[in-house]
Amino acid sequence: MINVTSVYSVNSRFNELLLRDNVEIRREVNRFVQVDLYIYFVPDESLSRDQATKEGEWNQQMLGRWLNVLTDPTHILFEFDANQPFKDGLPNGRILARHAGMIADPRAFAEMLRNAAAK
Repeated sequence: MINVTSVYSVNSRFNELLLRDNVEIRREVNRFVQVDLYIYFVPDESLSRDQATKEGEWNQQMLGRWLNVLTDPTHILFEFDANQPFKDGLPNGRILARHAGMIADPRAFAEMLRNAAAK
């Protein structure tokens, strides 16, 4: 699961707490490999402030080219193509499910995760 997030997003923090604290969602999320993809700014102490900003901007541009998504938070359940995981510098495969914005209905989000895992 790709968790599109940003450092200063209140909605991202809300979703991250829900993913961590809601037992039903946590059980479903644990079925997937999870990656945080920061946009705008990557919080990595090994990067200079300028590098962290450039990495975040690159992530945002890549998402825009790949999925036409510029929203945080967004959760993408993705299955890479086994033979060609990247094509033209972008992830290649199929989207199993996608949710943009704050998770307003935890049960529906858990059901989305269950359905994606069954694909």
